[in-house]
Amino acid sequence: MAIQSCKSLIARGLLLAAACLPAFAPPASADILDVTPTPTNAQVTVPAGSTAIAVTWRVRRDVLSASPTVTVRSTRGEFLIGRTVVATNATLLSRLSDPAGQIFPIETFTETVRVPASVAFQMAQNPDLVPIYRRSFDDGFAATAGAVRLVPATSTASEFDVRRLDLFFEDRSRVKVLPAGERLVALADVNFDGAGIAEFEWQIADPSSTRGALVFRRLQVFRRSLAGRGRVTLQSPELPTSAQGLHIVRLVATDPQLRFAPPELKYFVVPRKDATAAPAGQNIVLTGPPEGTQLSTETEFSWQDTPGAAVYQLEIYPIRPDRPIPPGQVQPIGGALLIDPDELSSRPITGIVLPSDQNSTSLKVYSLAHLEAGRPYLWRVKAISGNGAVIGTSPVRRIVAGR
Repeated sequence: MAIQSCKSLIARGLLLAAACLPAFAPPASADILDVTPTPTNAQVTVPAGSTAIAVTWRVRRDVLSASPTVTVRSTRGEFLIGRTVVATNATLLSRLSDPAGQIFPIETFTETVRVPASVAFQMAQNPDLVPIYRRSFDDGFAATAGAVRLVPATSTASEFDVRRLDLFFEDRSRVKVLPAGERLVALADVNFDGAGIAEFEWQIADPSSTRGALVFRRLQVFRRSLAGRGRVTLQSPELPTSAQGLHIVRLVATDPQLRFAPPELKYFVVPRKDATAAPAGQNIVLTGPPEGTQLSTETEFSWQDTPGAAVYQLEIYPIRPDRPIPPGQVQPIGGALLIDPDELSSRPITGIVLPSDQNSTSLKVYSLAHLEAGRPYLWRVKAISGNGAVIGTSPVRRIVAGR
């Protein structure tokens, strides 16, 4: 046994000596063994706003497999919901790692990172998806990642709470097309708990911002005394309808703050000459993507023009687990999956509204965050005329959310 122990020590010494002779050493490989965060779970208040979390990263190396002295760095952190990157932190973490005689040195990095409010809102909207904050550390040979799981924590700062908020137009629709100058108001059903004076803001994004970076401006601020557990319906001021294009309106509760993303209504203002009757029952021909495509931000949805359309509405639906599609109602014709519309869920899970001169689009990260990676979904396109009538519908195709 003593002879074997001596042989083991000699072998270990030779390995260390070889590590100190880079001119004769074999090609180096990755020497980061693992990345361990502390804490492994961090609470994030959803969706009251941004939350600061302190994270310590312990990066363990093996100096026998690569150069003893290297720079260990992480160029950015990433916030993921359901494997989709929804936000990034560009702070650089970097350190020269000198083992000082240690075979398995540990480099420690500490940072305080702010979880954006947009991430908190998406966590509240997607409770079934796993949110994490991830960093990848690189030693110049390869990268190894570690992750902190983000745990939703409901704010309990006030007993007075807005539990639900639903928006719609006077005809109960949620998307509207109307001619310039026509009167339009929105309604909101607010469900609440407790007693207090709630402060609300009606906000609008005009066509000047909906074509690019979305910016909401204040339409009206008002207060309402509420008590008990109940529901109240609030009406907006008259909405602007002079500027042609897409408008987005929302109601925000500023006190107490909403624990979810405020819902939005969309309406298109078109010239009066476009607000005429158009042929109904048209079949919209889809041109992409093909059946079963794996969805990403690069996926382009496209379709042929529909006469009389003022806007197009792209809709993505979950496949209903409680009502499997009967085989007789599924017909793959021309690459499309034709399904009885009654088999779809009552509302699309996500989508987008586009003007009639745009018949192709891709989905942004915040839209993809509504979808669960690896799960199949159905999509279709509707054409809506200038008077708000649905004049065309495409067949339904299947897509799969990207991993």
